[in-house]
Amino acid sequence: MVKTFEEFIKSNQGKNIGFGMLTANKCIVYAKKYLCKILDGDIKIDELKPNLMLKFDDDDAIPFEVISLSLPNDEKFKNFFVGNKGDGHSALINLAFKESPLKITNLPTNWKYNKNLSEIINSMSFSYGGRLWEKSKIVVLKSYKDFKESIGVISRMLEINHIDISDYTLLVCEDNNDIDEKYWGDIIAYKVNDIVSNISKISLPINTNILHHKYDVKTKKLLYGNGKEEMTLAQYNSLLKQENISK
Repeated sequence: MVKTFEEFIKSNQGKNIGFGMLTANKCIVYAKKYLCKILDGDIKIDELKPNLMLKFDDDDAIPFEVISLSLPNDEKFKNFFVGNKGDGHSALINLAFKESPLKITNLPTNWKYNKNLSEIINSMSFSYGGRLWEKSKIVVLKSYKDFKESIGVISRMLEINHIDISDYTLLVCEDNNDIDEKYWGDIIAYKVNDIVSNISKISLPINTNILHHKYDVKTKKLLYGNGKEEMTLAQYNSLLKQENISK
C-alpha cells in the first residue's frame, strides 16, 4: 500500500499522477479522480487538500539558472548560479551582478529601471532555470522545451555544484483541454536518472572550471561548494592545469 506521495510518484514514473499547477515558484498536485467532479460542479477545488504543495520559499527549495550578461567593451559574463534555500530567482540575479566584473554587491531595489544599468539589464538572458526541493526530491523547470535534453545539462551542472538529483523526480505539466487556467494541466512524473541515462553526450553551456570553483585574489580563498579553502594564486593555477589535463 502506498503511504506517501513520494512513494506514489516513484511507482508511477512517466505517468499522469494528477492535475494541478506547475511553475518554478509553486507546485500543486491534486488527485486526478477529482477533476471530473470539479468540472461537474459537485465540489470546489478549495475544498480539496492537494497531494503535493511546494513553494519557492520552502526551507528546502533551491533555485538554479544560467544567467548571461553583456558588459561594457563587448565583454561577456555567463555562469550557472545555485541559490540558497528559500531564495527567489531574483537572488540569482544579485549573485550574477556581484560575481561579474561589475562587482555590484547589492543591486538597487529599482534595478530594472536603473538608467546606469539599462544596457546591461536589457542584455540579460536566462536559460536552464528551475527549482528543486530536497526533502521531496522534486525538480521543476522554467521551460519545458526540449526538457529531456535540458534536465541532462542541469543534472550535470548541479552535480558539479555537489548536488545530486539522479534519484529526483522531474514534474512536467501537459495541456488538458478541460483546464484553461495558465500553468495548469496534467502533471507527469519522470525519474531524472531514467532520462539522463538515455542521453549519449551532455554538452555544458559554460566553462566547467567556473562551475567548480571561484578564486578570490584579495582574500586568497578558493570558493568550493559551501566551503572556503585558502591557497596561493600559483596553487590555484596548478589546480586549473591539473583539471584540464584530467579531461
